[in-house]
Amino acid sequence: MTTAGIRVPKAAELVAGTIRRQIITGELLEDHLLPSESALMEQFRVSRPTLREAFRILESESLITVRRGVHGGARVQIPNGDVAARYVGYVLEYRGTAMADVYRARAEVEAPLARLVATSATPDEECLARAEAHLDDPSADEEFHRLMAELADNRPSP
Repeated sequence: MTTAGIRVPKAAELVAGTIRRQIITGELLEDHLLPSESALMEQFRVSRPTLREAFRILESESLITVRRGVHGGARVQIPNGDVAARYVGYVLEYRGTAMADVYRARAEVEAPLARLVATSATPDEECLARAEAHLDDPSADEEFHRLMAELADNRPSP
């Protein structure tokens, strides 16, 4: 529904947005079981179909997993890069991006990472052993690049 060109969000989107915010801010912790459907329906003053639509939204974002049955319920999953990586993959595939372009972009990102690792990281023996194990294994390319980013410790703080 739109009013003067403004789209009014559906109730399920509002419920999903509230729960999403609670997950992202750490109010809801990983593996935390959300309250029962009836408790959430009362809290948000929505119907069961609306709540289940909100759950589907959050499941599609990999922020919760829903198990059916007596021991079921909705459990919190912390955000990770899998959803973003999958979406970026779809965009690249849709645009017909060549693998050569992906490798070229990776090389542009990894050069500064390598510099960062060489100048500031102090990897322990375990990290060095993991890196060395991948030197002669061409199939371990992805793990090597993941390790490079890990050694650079170039992440925002939680």
